[in-house]
Amino acid sequence: IGIFLLMIIGVSAINIGYVVKSESSPTSNELFIKNLLTNKGYEVEMFEESFNADSYDAIIVSDSIDNIEGIFNNLNHKTLFLSGQAAKETGLGDQHGITQVKKVQINNVQNIITEEYNRDDYEIYDPQSYLGYIFNCLGQGSTSLISKTGNLGKSVLLVFEENSLLIDTTISNPNCNDRNVLLNEKNLFLGFHSSEKWNEEGENLFFKSLDWL
Repeated sequence: IGIFLLMIIGVSAINIGYVVKSESSPTSNELFIKNLLTNKGYEVEMFEESFNADSYDAIIVSDSIDNIEGIFNNLNHKTLFLSGQAAKETGLGDQHGITQVKKVQINNVQNIITEEYNRDDYEIYDPQSYLGYIFNCLGQGSTSLISKTGNLGKSVLLVFEENSLLIDTTISNPNCNDRNVLLNEKNLFLGFHSSEKWNEEGENLFFKSLDWL
């Protein structure tokens, strides 16, 4: 969504729709992200039920959300998933997990999100906290940029360009042969669950991920 360029040339603020479990009682991580975005000049509105996603430049799905069915359609909107469960349910991958770590492994530096880094381990939390990942069968056209340290198959930052094919989750027990759902807008999964514990690197990678959309 090019937030940095747009801010430089004076275009109005980027509008973010933020899908949360409860608008009236957001989690501490959700409030932290909203305040972080607001302080950077974004306009942020929280939603727990169906809303007009067309009114927003990008959508963030909180780590507290298990499924976005009935709330909005990620296929047609630029979406950043912080929830591995919600990403799985929409077909980005067919399995997800959670662990506690302090570091992640950057394994691809050919993308604008990670181009300033080396292929190495980086601390994203202080102290260690929860990290989500997607693994096994991934949507066709996806690129894994960051993984769980020591396990390249467990993707922590997974990006999907337009025209990628997601897994059809409407059928029973889908697998890699069922990657036939066309993605019309960029999507990504970022498993940095504990925003309150992000260090400078964690925050930087979050904003670079959002900017990539």
